[in-house]
Amino acid sequence: MIVCYIDDCILLATSAKVLEDHVKYALQIFDSVGLTINVNKSVLFPTQKVEFLGISLNSVTMTATLPLSRKESIKNQGLILLKDDPTLHDLAIFIGLAVASDPAVNLAPLRYKYLEIVRNKGLSQNKGNYNSVIALDNHAKDMTKWWIDNIDSQTKSLVSRPPKLEIHTDACLTGWGAKVDDTRTGGHWAHEELDHINCLELKAILLSLKSLCNHCKQTHIRIRSDNTTAIACLDRCGSIKVNLNSLTEQIFAWAQLRLITLSAEFIKGLDNVEADAESRIRNIDTEWMLTPRVLNWLCTLFYTPKIDLFASRINTQLPSYVSWKPDPYAKYTNAFTIDWSNLNSYVFPPFSIIGRTLKKILEDKATSLTILPLWPTQVWFPMALQLLTAPPVLLPRDSLVLPQDPSRVHPQAPKLILTAMILSGNPSKTKAFRRKLLNFCFCRRDQTLNHSMGVIAIDGCHFVSAGKLILFSHM
Repeated sequence: MIVCYIDDCILLATSAKVLEDHVKYALQIFDSVGLTINVNKSVLFPTQKVEFLGISLNSVTMTATLPLSRKESIKNQGLILLKDDPTLHDLAIFIGLAVASDPAVNLAPLRYKYLEIVRNKGLSQNKGNYNSVIALDNHAKDMTKWWIDNIDSQTKSLVSRPPKLEIHTDACLTGWGAKVDDTRTGGHWAHEELDHINCLELKAILLSLKSLCNHCKQTHIRIRSDNTTAIACLDRCGSIKVNLNSLTEQIFAWAQLRLITLSAEFIKGLDNVEADAESRIRNIDTEWMLTPRVLNWLCTLFYTPKIDLFASRINTQLPSYVSWKPDPYAKYTNAFTIDWSNLNSYVFPPFSIIGRTLKKILEDKATSLTILPLWPTQVWFPMALQLLTAPPVLLPRDSLVLPQDPSRVHPQAPKLILTAMILSGNPSKTKAFRRKLLNFCFCRRDQTLNHSMGVIAIDGCHFVSAGKLILFSHM
């Protein structure tokens, strides 16, 4: 094999004998076409260590490194940048040295793309005058310091491991999706996250990795996307567009923390069906949340929960939460697979699983701040009353908000009444609360009613549960 760059050539072979023959043949060809070889600058015998185009190559370890002189040049130029009043010319020289080191430095563009952004902005502001003084922001200084502190230890492998895992990702203007083997996930965008589709595609890649690959370490993950810009950003380890570069930096920061190698491959949209389908699921019924004002008031009235058992990354209001499918920041997935007994939780379940939720509270003897609709005719309502450990509260009708569309009103808002309850499956807590309640007697017969009944009043409403009067007050 022969590799040429202008007037420099390097020959590679599987053995010294074969390489000797190739060198002799190459010399004959060069001589026959009138090309003169500079013998003093050339290495004409087989070696396992050689310098080519300013890069030291080692065929024993299959690595590339920078010669000491080039490392010193980078460090010295970096120190010039960090001094007072560097010029655009100083920055351009440093970037040139960094770019030239790419063959011997892992993810080199990741460390100089932002500097290129700073250079381009400076040239635009100063009408192309390279002698203009610039001020480096903190991020640019951090990038420069990285080169000074790390260039001596940089070695780049000449061989790459095949990928151990493939992840398909996709994004649209409403959500994102991902697939690894038979596992799929996805979600919606919060209103403030809406951006250009190229940014959303990179966000989807980051969220997908955090959701489905957070357990991975020291491996090679192949990312497959149908967005050419996202693929280019990953291949080039950055972009000269600020937003795209920032997202690319976040993706590689996640990978480096886990010693993961990332590679990217374009896939046709027609072949990215599963991830595309996940990105377009619009199940907004599970995304409604209490307004922060209402939840803060409840925390002041009752207590501050430690974990939200039914949430996603865009509607959680607590530092820890449980999602119903793989999620980039969730502590657990599927609340029904974990023990609730010591979680001190906040529970706002989808209405379709309220009965199952109450059963779980009872089985685990858990205590939770629970948000339920005031639906006394539902079969689960009597159980909710039996699990009370504090007076329940009726919430305002404007208590719900949708993160991806804050202006949207809940479709049942005119008739939906929500209530906040402290529920517990611990018998001692429920008995202690019931001892504080008044007995309810039907005046005409002077008998205690053992079934639930409710009466709506101006100051709230009350229900009877097992002969005890339970008053729901307004917030």
